[in-house]
Amino acid sequence: MINTFYAALFVLIAGLPSNGQDECKVLLESISGVYDGECKKGIAEGIGTARGTDTYVGEFEKGLPHGQGRYIWQTGNYYSGDFLKGVKEGYGEMTIKSEGRKDSLYSGYWIKDTFVGTSNVPYKVVHTPNVKSVVFEQVADKGSEIMIVVTRNKQTVVADGLRLTNDQDIKPLSEFDYSVLRKIEFPFTGVIMDFRSQAPVGSTILEYHVEFDIFEKGRWLITIEVY
Repeated sequence: MINTFYAALFVLIAGLPSNGQDECKVLLESISGVYDGECKKGIAEGIGTARGTDTYVGEFEKGLPHGQGRYIWQTGNYYSGDFLKGVKEGYGEMTIKSEGRKDSLYSGYWIKDTFVGTSNVPYKVVHTPNVKSVVFEQVADKGSEIMIVVTRNKQTVVADGLRLTNDQDIKPLSEFDYSVLRKIEFPFTGVIMDFRSQAPVGSTILEYHVEFDIFEKGRWLITIEVY
């Protein structure tokens, strides 16, 4: 489907009138050498080809790749798919050239220029019935930290015997009533977390189980509300 789209796109671009760079600007520096294509008020807008250090063929909006297009790096690597305001955002396919070996192909979703896999959601979570809710909050879109807080009736409780495993084998750092995971590499997937807490009434010890994946990088706060 993607290859069919780009075949039609190249044919369409070939028939467009040429606009010199002095007439129509491209605002992404790596492709801002020569531009041929549609233009609006001196800025690339519509369909065109921009060549600089790298090359981009596709849709533009306000001087930036926006919509569908193909970005080709000077190394020969290329990405075909969705763009938003100059960065990869949405579904696409990235081809990485490997000398003497078969090229590597990554197909899936990008969020804010970062590959997040075959899912286009920032996170996924499943939990046992005695967990009331799990709320994810992205505190900042930069960073590599996850803070986990356990609450009951909106009051923080201590998660006794916290055990956490995942593909990266990162152990939580317990700090008072919460745990912090630092130096995370995203996507952060395959997380399994078990802990226990005393029931609000009586001496019964309740056990809890939560599994989650976070695909989008940043600093995250996870609030687990238990019964």
